[in-house]
Amino acid sequence: MFRPGENRNEELSAITQAAIALLSVRLAELAVASSAADRTAMLRNIRDIIAELRRELQSWSATYFATSAIELGNAISDDVRIELPVASAGARATARFMQETNKALTSIDALATRFANIRLFNSDESRTDPTLVVLLGLTLASNTSLASVRTQLQDGVRKRLVSVLGSNGRLFRFDLEYYESLVAQQKEGEMQKAISISAARAKGTDLVRVSTNASTIGDYCDLYRGKVFSISGTDPDFPPLSLAPNGGTPFHPWCHHTLSPFDDSGITDKERQELADIPETFRELGLQQASPAQFMKAWSRLKKSGGSASA
Repeated sequence: MFRPGENRNEELSAITQAAIALLSVRLAELAVASSAADRTAMLRNIRDIIAELRRELQSWSATYFATSAIELGNAISDDVRIELPVASAGARATARFMQETNKALTSIDALATRFANIRLFNSDESRTDPTLVVLLGLTLASNTSLASVRTQLQDGVRKRLVSVLGSNGRLFRFDLEYYESLVAQQKEGEMQKAISISAARAKGTDLVRVSTNASTIGDYCDLYRGKVFSISGTDPDFPPLSLAPNGGTPFHPWCHHTLSPFDDSGITDKERQELADIPETFRELGLQQASPAQFMKAWSRLKKSGGSASA
């Protein structure tokens, strides 16, 4: 079966790497510029780079997700002639990808604005500003050279260009290439889930099965390998899909598990029980819409107690 990410276009990395190279230099220059006119011109230039990056990512995502949706639909439907909403799935994935991308680009603009308003070496604020401290990795000393600051800022910006507020209220900083790749992977996984659910309904089944591939990092995904869920939540034997982590695949960031329609005719009672077996603790976490960290804690406790996942 086609799996999300197998053919992800290298253009995404090329686009983000080119933007990082430009933005890291321009932001470092902006931070050390002394002329107000220079700062205004540099800020305008940075915003032009951000606008061009937004256009390139919009174009890339529209093409990529449309193509990926077709491939996913063909793989999931196999030889059964069913009509899947692949076009709408691709468009929805593009819209959601750009929604997350715009958050990242807005944070870059905010960083540029902050740099435009700070006077390095000319105020106590510049030596203790939390953004600069993070990006420089140190507080500014009075004898810090301009060249040193520019070099350190350029390196710091490359690694922490994007700032995103997490659901726990913490601010997370990301490399732009990493962030965009992560968002693309998540949105493609969500698209795969949506198409699989549509395919299951078109085939007349209410059931979907999690792929059996092992977790790449040995996390709680292994508990759900090969398990079967009810889309509607009304099946008498199989648990509701809503009780799976994240309401179904992808279970967490960088999750590589997928769903596929499942036909339960012909399976034995023992097989049915094994395919439906999810510990009550994890069902409860699903009901609570727990975070990946909470699922991971429960998984660690299960492993320490001698529990194991069944494939």
